[in-house]
Amino acid sequence: LNGGPRCCKRDSYLSILAAVDFVRENLGVEMERPTVTCSRSHINNQCIDFIKQSATRMGVNNLHAVRTDVFDLLKRAYKRFDIIFADPPYALENLPQLPDIVFASNVLTDDGIFILEHPREYQFEEHPHFWQHRNYGKVNFSFFAMKLSEE
Repeated sequence: LNGGPRCCKRDSYLSILAAVDFVRENLGVEMERPTVTCSRSHINNQCIDFIKQSATRMGVNNLHAVRTDVFDLLKRAYKRFDIIFADPPYALENLPQLPDIVFASNVLTDDGIFILEHPREYQFEEHPHFWQHRNYGKVNFSFFAMKLSEE
């Protein structure tokens, strides 16, 4: 996407749809694709503006962008989500605590999945909600689930 700030090159809505397809194709888990409600938090006004412009361009009219600290938002969240995708700055000081913070906030539905992008230096296999890890070159994704499969 041209013209947006670096932190907003990815479009949140497309990421959600890609995640639903990925989970279906690679993990065999079917999820409905109803009207997607996107909530997005970011302190940078330029990113907020870019997200809103992208949503308008794509015809997404159910996006709610909030200018706040995501950690504060998680403490007072009033919605639950099927998928949460986090792409924090790799230098984020409390990146290792993100899975604990997300699960403690009760923002995932009972069948929800939390996907965390992170540098290879971080390992989450010992986390009680850890499901699996995927590596794509220098990019790493750890998947966490509210309910882990018995398989």
